[in-house]
Amino acid sequence: MRLCVGFMLLLWICSLCYNGEGVPGDSILRKARCYANCLTRNGVKNESETSCLTQACKECLAPCNAKRTFPDENSCKASCSNANSCLDSCEFLTWLKNFQSLSNGDGSLLPVPGPLNVTILNFTSLSLQWSHVLNSNGTPVYLVEITFDGEESRLGPFYPNQVIVESKVMLTFNHPCNFTPDINQRAEFKDINYSFRVAVLTENSSLSYGIKSNSIAFPEPDPVTNVTLDSLVYVGNHDGNKLLMTSSWKAPKG
Repeated sequence: MRLCVGFMLLLWICSLCYNGEGVPGDSILRKARCYANCLTRNGVKNESETSCLTQACKECLAPCNAKRTFPDENSCKASCSNANSCLDSCEFLTWLKNFQSLSNGDGSLLPVPGPLNVTILNFTSLSLQWSHVLNSNGTPVYLVEITFDGEESRLGPFYPNQVIVESKVMLTFNHPCNFTPDINQRAEFKDINYSFRVAVLTENSSLSYGIKSNSIAFPEPDPVTNVTLDSLVYVGNHDGNKLLMTSSWKAPKG
């Protein structure tokens, strides 16, 4: 049995990253296109990838990463401290409103991302890698789709609020766990498996989807060992529980 202990269902995050129709929501699509635009204008290109290493590129990303949507272009520009690439990014975000659909873009399609390869899998993280998508018009960026298998297959898919600029990603257990219903909303006490799919887009193109991965389960950790009771103290003036317990244990490897 695999539980997300201490998790509170983040519905407001899900609503930003998923529109209920199996495609990413407008918020993450806007962010992804903004990233692609900054990489095209200010990125450093090598043989297969584009990196955001320059100061101009980092300043360009500031409006993309804003915690709130700016009400208008002037509000966005007011946050830029007159950095030219940041101002350009604000203008691009305004220009995106010309698209009838942020998922369809201008209708052009990119090559489909290659199959997903799992390079690292343990009980704390999962690393995925795929073949880089080559494109001569704009810079490809990626989104990862998470789908539940088995008991919770009726839910999702969901998209973490993360734009990926390389053809690989490391997901911590926290990423899929954030979208897993807490135990009170689950019908049965069964393990939860996940499937993943990569979506690719540029600042202009339509979304293209790779092949869905096989079902993946995070392996269970070994149980903790050497659990010891270090102290047990009565705290009379404490508002809640009066007993304060301190314990320690040996964490599992991995």
